[in-house]
Amino acid sequence: MTLRSFISRLILHVAIFAVVFWLLRMPRLIGRNAFDAVLRLPGGRGDEYPPAVERQRKNNASGSGRWLLPFLSRRDESREQEWMDLPGGDPHELADMFKDLRRVNHWLGGWDMTARGLTQLLGDHKPGSNLTILDVASGSADIPQRLSQHAQRQGQLISSVAIDNNPEVLKLAQQLGDSDTVLLVAADALRLPFVDDAYDVAACSFFLHHLEPEDVVLALREMRRVSRHGVVINDLVRSRRSYLGALLFTRLFTRNRISRHDAPLSARRAYTRAELIELAARAGLVPVAAYGFLGYRVTLAVTEAEDQLVSPASENGWSKPQNAIGGLGLASSIASSDKLNNGC
Repeated sequence: MTLRSFISRLILHVAIFAVVFWLLRMPRLIGRNAFDAVLRLPGGRGDEYPPAVERQRKNNASGSGRWLLPFLSRRDESREQEWMDLPGGDPHELADMFKDLRRVNHWLGGWDMTARGLTQLLGDHKPGSNLTILDVASGSADIPQRLSQHAQRQGQLISSVAIDNNPEVLKLAQQLGDSDTVLLVAADALRLPFVDDAYDVAACSFFLHHLEPEDVVLALREMRRVSRHGVVINDLVRSRRSYLGALLFTRLFTRNRISRHDAPLSARRAYTRAELIELAARAGLVPVAAYGFLGYRVTLAVTEAEDQLVSPASENGWSKPQNAIGGLGLASSIASSDKLNNGC
């Protein structure tokens, strides 16, 4: 490919992306800004949804805006599996797919969004003490590795355990990352082999959309059981942006067959923010805070109902959480990031 054809192709793709993004930002279709608000439950009103979630629920009920990609109004419940979940895959192709996923987590709301959830849950964590994190269905374990490395640079310590039920994936995680900062364990997310309250926080990223609703509830109950402070969920949300973004990203930036197949399917099988909140409630968890990023993924910090953190409500009934665990060196760097301050 010549330089001229490459530049022409790049300009065409950028133009297509700009048009699609403009369409998706139309208030008539979405009814909210490109970035979601940081939300917190008001005291004593755990049965209510934040305004953005309530609008989404009403739009789903009324059919508003369904003319564009109408199949996304309901979760894809077909038996089609993501290729990364199938046994016997090509390890080289699988490794390239995880490299694609690492790039997404690095640039598009991965480890930093999980860190914000940790910040929200651990307001009473003593600076300088050891923080223990369980990362469930960790894949290549890039998020717990990044969290541990960042904390070490700040002179703090995070002990992370990353689990996955696929031994081949754990081998790839050991090859791709820094195995000295994270302990890799083969385990089933629906039957965690740990005692109650074994960790400060349990977390998962890009995992729950792989499960059916009943299994999501089971996984969240297990994560709640083994964590003292709560659970951080970082996952895709089913939306036009996530679906079209998956198509564009995988066509522009990768030739990996698994990425090109799995990313759009993941967007179709993902849950909406309202559905994730409902599933968490069935698992005995309530959201303390919710962070959205570019309309394609959401991070929920959830805890048991009796441990719900309460603060004065803002004008719309929700308030911004205070940055915490500054001693871990996470909150200070997050607060200084324009992307996160303005892009939640």
